[in-house]
Amino acid sequence: MTSIFIDFLPDDLQPGVFVRRLGNGRERSDQEVLDYWRETLARFPGTKRTFVWNFSIALYDAAHGKMWSCRVEQRSFVADEFSKKIRPGYPMSSFLIPEGFDKPSTELTALERAQLDERVFSPFLEVFPTWLAEAEALSSTSNWPTLA
Repeated sequence: MTSIFIDFLPDDLQPGVFVRRLGNGRERSDQEVLDYWRETLARFPGTKRTFVWNFSIALYDAAHGKMWSCRVEQRSFVADEFSKKIRPGYPMSSFLIPEGFDKPSTELTALERAQLDERVFSPFLEVFPTWLAEAEALSSTSNWPTLA
């Protein structure tokens, strides 16, 4: 699951998990998302405006009533200008600068994007094998089929 918190918006304007449904419940096109944020950013000027992306994963073993979950955050800051590059499906990457970089996501090189993904998502890769091992151990102590 993905959600977002934006530090300069009031609670009633927070998109939460509805990152592409901004305001009216229908999913918007990339261009509509960009237009929405151009207008919103103009209404809420400031410096160091922060978008905090929350990424979560969970594994649920229904047979044993066991759940594992993990959440990571990625902070991004609003660029002074929108990039002319638009990454299909990820329009906000045209104006959000990931923490630790000095340009919008669409301007990052392939290597920089890989480094960002590794930094943000490595906790998922670290916990998942443990979860699977624990789930396998639960399965091996019961009459339930194993995960293998």
